Amino acid sequence: MPNVAKSPYNVTVVASGPEMERALQNVVDVDLTQLYFMTSAITSLFEVPNCRITRCGYTGEDGVEVFINICINVFVNIFLLNC
Repeated sequence: MPNVAKSPYNVTVVASGPEMERALQNVVDVDLTQLYFMTSAITSLFEVPNCRITRCGYTGEDGVEVFINICINVFVNIFLLNC
């Protein structure tokens, strides 16, 4: 079996649109206004540590990709759907 590094992230959630920054700002430990295109940060999301937020690729400057553990996936999606 090949030696493959395991990622702590099991799920990618994409949040895009003009309200994304406002919706997520209160549940992360980083200032999203300082997360520029093609940058990334490790933060807590809903007090769960070691979540990665990036602003690149699919959503560009108008959104973020959130890489999280599968354990909080449903909670994050319900939160975003209710924003």
